[in-house]
Amino acid sequence: MLLTYLLKHHRIPFLRTPNSPEIRLECPQCAQEGLKVDNPRLFYNLRKKLGHCFRCGWSGKEKELALLLNLKDSSATPLTFDEPSPERKLPRLCPVPAEVVPAYTHPRSRRYLKSRHLSVTAMQKFAFLYSPRGESYWQDRIIAPVFDRKGNYRTFVSRAIDPTAAKRYLYPKGSSMGSLLYNLHFIKPGATVWITEGIFDALHCYPHAVASFGKHLSDMQVLQLRMHQVTSVVLLFDAECWQKTPELWERAVKKLQQHFFTYPLKLSHDTPTEYPLKDLKRMVRSLM
Repeated sequence: MLLTYLLKHHRIPFLRTPNSPEIRLECPQCAQEGLKVDNPRLFYNLRKKLGHCFRCGWSGKEKELALLLNLKDSSATPLTFDEPSPERKLPRLCPVPAEVVPAYTHPRSRRYLKSRHLSVTAMQKFAFLYSPRGESYWQDRIIAPVFDRKGNYRTFVSRAIDPTAAKRYLYPKGSSMGSLLYNLHFIKPGATVWITEGIFDALHCYPHAVASFGKHLSDMQVLQLRMHQVTSVVLLFDAECWQKTPELWERAVKKLQQHFFTYPLKLSHDTPTEYPLKDLKRMVRSLM
């Protein structure tokens, strides 16, 4: 349970420091000593879990700060701060189809991925594969391997090249996409993370973004972010999410706000891939 959530729950005001894992709040120790407290001088680093008051000199870790602020749970017992629960059992490993070839080696898949603004170097970096036309269930599809946050292969997502295909995306049977976030292993621990819906949106925003494989953000995906020491997130779903399914948008925002500094970015139209990366960065900066 993050300190910021508890501060909100107990209605203790605090200020966020832009582009920093620090928050600033009033120091109860100063109030007890009769010092002037009109300007918050207690700084707490959410990443290092250390606090220091630059007025009275108090310093302490998370538990000491909890006691200083008299934070209690619903049973009125002193609150204990625990690390996020250990990661659950990894989802079942789903091997890639036997007939696949590296995507950059096949003219059809290479042409499609270049139309999505991916270079041959990027195709190799992100390990894109291609299932050629034939009798396979995955025929004529791009195969994108999906890794856990530590970089271990777990499953894959397939994208149809043919625009008339009945289903654009297919997943292997038994895969648990709700337990994974695409490209999280490329994100530096503790960095601000942009959350997109699709994998190509995440690739367009590389190295800032992960993909949730749709509009539904699961508790396990939130846990993955917490285990990755993330403190700030930008919600960058497609424009139709907040325009046509506002309930899903609000649900994702509320779920993220329980654990992170959350910055919902409502695109005016289309998907993130329709915007230059420099424009997306400018919009993100305007929120933070």
